[in-house]
Amino acid sequence: MKVKYLSVNKRLTLEAEGDVKEVFEQLAVFDEIFNESICPVNESNNIAFRVREIDSNKYYEIYDRDSGHALGFGQTKVGNNLFPRRKDKEGNWLPNKGWTKWSGKES
Repeated sequence: MKVKYLSVNKRLTLEAEGDVKEVFEQLAVFDEIFNESICPVNESNNIAFRVREIDSNKYYEIYDRDSGHALGFGQTKVGNNLFPRRKDKEGNWLPNKGWTKWSGKES
């Protein structure tokens, strides 16, 4: 089976291929990462992808060019996938669906 899938913001297209389960898994990963269409803080759709490298570690995020808010992504230990960070270290849901703005050095 071969499927073409258009992101919600109509900026990206995914071509997935495999059996039904494989295609479903590919679509789920794509949807979770690339279907963010607006920043929930100010409802801007001026969103871009960014990869920052600090001390040889790469950090993946999407950010709002207008407000500076960003949604960071964690990396799975197995499978080389990304997932949006919507919870804090204690497992509590973050405000604004995980979108945060760096406000200076952490103490």
